[in-house]
Amino acid sequence: SSSAIVPAPWSPTGYTALFVEEAPAVLFNDKIKVRVTGKKTIYPIDTRFVAVCEPNSIDVIGACPNRPAMVGAEVKGGEIHFLINTCGGRLPEVINAKISGVRKGFKGWRFPDRTKEEFDTNEAFIKLAHPQPRKTRTK
Repeated sequence: SSSAIVPAPWSPTGYTALFVEEAPAVLFNDKIKVRVTGKKTIYPIDTRFVAVCEPNSIDVIGACPNRPAMVGAEVKGGEIHFLINTCGGRLPEVINAKISGVRKGFKGWRFPDRTKEEFDTNEAFIKLAHPQPRKTRTK
């Protein structure tokens, strides 16, 4: 599988691999931390993220407040609109959210067909970086 090799002080080799997220569509994701300003909080999406995604393809796929609350979120234009219900408690201070959008130029791509030859070429490419898979124990 495709990966990024990064320094890791805990590893005996000094490095570890982070694997690319596999998906049926070509997606970009972003993690954001939103300061809550009220029960209705609006947060502008980074214009660079909007620019690399297909129009109207960005969605909020997760929102987690730092205090118990019900949170609804939707993308309107280049902003995320959060609606927060505290059920009588205090408002959260922050919401950690994840957004996802389709990479520009890849609208409608989902599970594209490939040939056996393309599969073999792809596998050979991956094996260039990883000739012998190494496994480590998960804790």
